[in-house]
Amino acid sequence: MTIIRGTFRLSIVTALLVAIYYGITGYMAVMEREQANWKLWNTLRCGARFLDQDMSKYTSPVRPEVIDIGSAGCSNERFWATRDEIRDAVARSEPERITTFAESFQYKLYNALFAALGAFVLVNLAGFVVVGARGLFRWVRAGYR
Repeated sequence: MTIIRGTFRLSIVTALLVAIYYGITGYMAVMEREQANWKLWNTLRCGARFLDQDMSKYTSPVRPEVIDIGSAGCSNERFWATRDEIRDAVARSEPERITTFAESFQYKLYNALFAALGAFVLVNLAGFVVVGARGLFRWVRAGYR
């Protein structure tokens, strides 16, 4: 029975480690998305200085209503935006939120809970398989008695 007790303890530790890992990675993913949202908003607000200027040099050849404010100096990479998108970003005092931080993180914590539960069950099943295999081996070695 010491194997079962040890397996149970191991499964609790494993479940906690899995939950912590998923919680941290979920938090990091939510923070990355928040940072990308702020970067988008700041880049669009930077483009406001080009609204009253001739931007024909940075206009898209395919879509004339789109300008590349990234090449104009607002970003390190290409960033295509329309004048209406820039005006909308300037009109808001902070970036538009698709979901709140708490909602996004709560979803990630649910994933952590289910992953931890799965790890708990798998480790306990592995312990039962080891105990069963050990009993079967002893039974065969004793001559099927």
